[in-house]
Amino acid sequence: MVKTYAPAEFPTGAQQAHHFARELRAGGVDVRVVTTNGNGANALDVATGRWTERDGVPVYYGLRIPRTSDLSWDAWRSFHRESRAADVIHVMGMFSWINLAAASAARRCGVPVVVSPRGMLNPEALAFSRRKKALYFRLGGSRALDETAGFHVTSEKERDNVAKLRPRARIAVIPNGVVVPSDDDLASFGPDRGDPTVLFVGRIHPIKNVIPLVRAWASIVPRYPRAKLVLAGPDDHGHRAEVERTIASLGIGASVVLPGYVGGADLGRLLVSSACLVLPSVAENFGNVVAEALAHRLPVVASTGTPWSELRDRGCGWWIEPSVERLEGAIEAALSLTPEERVVMGDRARRWMTEAFSWSSFASRMAELYRGVLASRTARP
Repeated sequence: MVKTYAPAEFPTGAQQAHHFARELRAGGVDVRVVTTNGNGANALDVATGRWTERDGVPVYYGLRIPRTSDLSWDAWRSFHRESRAADVIHVMGMFSWINLAAASAARRCGVPVVVSPRGMLNPEALAFSRRKKALYFRLGGSRALDETAGFHVTSEKERDNVAKLRPRARIAVIPNGVVVPSDDDLASFGPDRGDPTVLFVGRIHPIKNVIPLVRAWASIVPRYPRAKLVLAGPDDHGHRAEVERTIASLGIGASVVLPGYVGGADLGRLLVSSACLVLPSVAENFGNVVAEALAHRLPVVASTGTPWSELRDRGCGWWIEPSVERLEGAIEAALSLTPEERVVMGDRARRWMTEAFSWSSFASRMAELYRGVLASRTARP
C-alpha cells in the first residue's frame, strides 16, 4: 500500500511504486495496489472506489478525504478486505495511518508486513515534526515497527539507522531502480540551451540544505554572469520563503529560478540541458534524482549526506562535504568541464545506471525479501 500512486507525479515515490509493481508482476508476483487519489495538494482524475488497471497493475484508488494529505476511509476498507487473501503486505512510507492499518490487518489475518521507510527513520528526518511523530508512536506506531517482518532500505547508512531502532529486524538493502532513457528519448528533449544551468531538484526543505547552495552560488555567479541556478521543487514547511530572503539579501535574484515542482518531460529537458545536478542534502536515504540525472548523462555534485560515494570513484561527479566552500569548488569544476570531458563523464554515468540500477533487478531482489520473510515465519493460522 502507498499513499499516492501513478499517474501522480508528486511525490516521486508514486512513480517509483508503479515501476516496481509492473516489474514484480512481470516476474510472476501477483501485486495489487491500494492507494488514494492524492497528487500533492491536488487530486488525480481517476476512477475511485473500484478496481481499475494501470499498465497491467490492478489499482484501487480510494477517495481522499478533502483537506487531508492522504486519509481515505475508502482505501482503508479496501485494504482490510484485500489483506485476508494476501501473503505479504508491503507499505511504502512511514508516519501514516497506512502503517497503522497494515499492522492491524497483519495481526488479524496473520500476514507479515514489509515496510520501506524511505529515509523517514533516519535521525535527521525524525528530528523534524518531533511532537507529531512522538504522538504517532504512542498511538501504535512503535508497536507496528516492532511487528514489522522486514524492512526495505536503499543504502547501508539507512540500514544502520533502522538497525539502531530495531536491532533484530530483517533488513534488505536494495537501491531503487531508474528508467534509463534511450538515445531517441534524450534527443527528443531538445538541444542544450547554451547558457550554463546548475540544477537542484527536490523539496525546498531544511534537510535539503538549499541555503548553503545559494550562498555558494553567490560566489560563483560573478565569474559566470550568464549562468542560472534552478531550484526545482515544491515548498515544504514554508522553507521557500527563507530561501527567497537569502537570495534577495545576496542580490542574486536575477540568476536564480524557483519554478516549483518539475516532473515528466519538463524534468527530462532540464536534466539534458543543465551543466550539473547538485544535491547538497544533510541526509538522504537514496536520492532518486541523482540516479535520474546520471541516466540522462548529467554529472552530479552530491553531499556526503547522500549514499553516492561512487560518484567520485567512478568519475561521474563529486561527493563532498556540503559546506559553502566545497559546494563552490565542485560546482565550478563542473562548469569548467570541456565538452569532450562532459561526454566521457556522461557516458560513464549512463552505463553505470544501466548495469546496476535496473528495475528488473530491483524487483527480483524484493521478491527474494518477500520469500525470506515468508520462510522465516511459522505456519499461518
